[in-house]
Amino acid sequence: MGKKIKNIRNNKGLTQQALAESLGLRRTSVTNIEKALCSRFILFVRSIISVSN
Repeated sequence: MGKKIKNIRNNKGLTQQALAESLGLRRTSVTNIEKALCSRFILFVRSIISVSN
């Protein structure tokens, strides 16, 4: 799932930093989510869906 999120972010032309700022997260949180290391994963998925629409 983390790779899918990374692909979506890249397809939108967003850096990890830009995505993090738009979601109110730290860049390291986005990194961890993309690596599936973060417990905030579900919250992130909901947020990225709202950004991508």
